[in-house]
Amino acid sequence: MLIRNKITTDHLASAIANGEFPAEILEASALVACIMTQSWCPQWIFMRSWLRKLEKSADMTEELKIQTFETEYDRLPNFSEFRSFKEQVWNNWEVPYIRYYSGGTLIHESNFVSAMIFLDNLKNP
Repeated sequence: MLIRNKITTDHLASAIANGEFPAEILEASALVACIMTQSWCPQWIFMRSWLRKLEKSADMTEELKIQTFETEYDRLPNFSEFRSFKEQVWNNWEVPYIRYYSGGTLIHESNFVSAMIFLDNLKNP
């Protein structure tokens, strides 16, 4: 099962202030993936299509309980501040950027991936 959620401006502000997303995101499910991208990114269009498929099919997620939190941060008012934070603190200059959590703990980071690799990153830290 995959449930998709939005990362808000407040969530981004919390990450900037504290170095990490708030507990309400990190502990939303046993497995959480935070996906940060920009609206123009062609790889995001592809990822979004397989996320929709995973959302509709428990078989595809192998009965894992996953919640994603997603943002097209170029559409949010704190875009420049968050982009600088992402690049300087999290050392990531690419989009999409994905942070994977298990039990609220960061277990993996990646950029663009296929659905199969996305699931592997959550299952095999």
